[in-house]
Amino acid sequence: MRTLIPDYYEKFKCIGSECEDTCCAGWGIQIDQQTMNKYKHVPRHKLDLKSGIDATKFKMNQGSCHFLTSEKLCQIQLTLGETYLTKTCDQYPRKLNAVDGVKEASATLSCPEVARLVLFNPDGIEIKYVENDSGGSVESRFSSDDHFNAVRDLVLGILQDRRYTIDDRMVILAMYFNDLDNYRGLEQALLSEDFRGVLRDLNVNLNSQFQIVKSILHILKDESKEAPRYKSCLSAVERYYGDSDARYKESYDQYYQPFMEQNEFIMENFLVNYAYRAVDFSKSIEPFFLMSVFYAMLKYHLIGMAGANERLSNELVIDTVQPFMKRFEHHPGTSMIIAFFEKNGFFCLSDFIVLLKTQITD
Repeated sequence: MRTLIPDYYEKFKCIGSECEDTCCAGWGIQIDQQTMNKYKHVPRHKLDLKSGIDATKFKMNQGSCHFLTSEKLCQIQLTLGETYLTKTCDQYPRKLNAVDGVKEASATLSCPEVARLVLFNPDGIEIKYVENDSGGSVESRFSSDDHFNAVRDLVLGILQDRRYTIDDRMVILAMYFNDLDNYRGLEQALLSEDFRGVLRDLNVNLNSQFQIVKSILHILKDESKEAPRYKSCLSAVERYYGDSDARYKESYDQYYQPFMEQNEFIMENFLVNYAYRAVDFSKSIEPFFLMSVFYAMLKYHLIGMAGANERLSNELVIDTVQPFMKRFEHHPGTSMIIAFFEKNGFFCLSDFIVLLKTQITD
């Protein structure tokens, strides 16, 4: 059976106790019914599972799973074996979608090791079919049609088009999604179009960009969901910015832009992985809108971290991207963002340009 995979997928291997974070902390872990039935037959003298389970979830001790050892390993796997892991624990950080019955494998950047494999490949992400069946449960299933495939090809194609800066690639997609009625059916032609003349005429407004992203983060603020690594990151960012939007531009000019100019593949890979995992952009503007918000929020964090450290490096990128994704990737507040901006008329091209563009096009 064929499976679609990105090139990093088969390279991933959990580094266990050597990891700077742990996937067993920072969120609740649901136990599926099949695994729960197994647990009922485990003798207490072998492993006291009942003491660490609350209804259908593992109990949390100071934000970490009850069964996480001091060496950051899983007591259930160590004692009972891998077959006793829940579906969530067994599959993470991997994810399986299916389009027309064909599995599509990917992995989340909320895992530091995955983030390193994805972000630091200067050649970009290659997605290919392999002749094997990736084990695991399918999370979401999609049915495609010609429009579904055309839009997906457009999104992934533009995001990997290195004629443009990564900001401009997002702006090109914003142009498309803000005028779907006129552009529908022209996706293939848009991939070969040259937008550089149009992009040169667009202005940059970093002050407004800063205020918009700060407002979005305020909407999503929830300290109960902020794990220590994210709290540390956000604290450094907030201390650096203070109440001054001028520091956003200062750090962008001095640290973020010089680093990203040499490593723009980092943000390209971030967006390509996000878009590939999101799968369907063909039904409405909302998936693109959410991708744009994630991109703008991540830049806000990276620019703040660069300013706080007076530099940007691969290590700081991981220390920002990974806890950021762990904090926001599955955040239920995304529906709040959509509702808020629909009410306030955010879905227009000029606002997308303010949100996305941080540099003048050459």
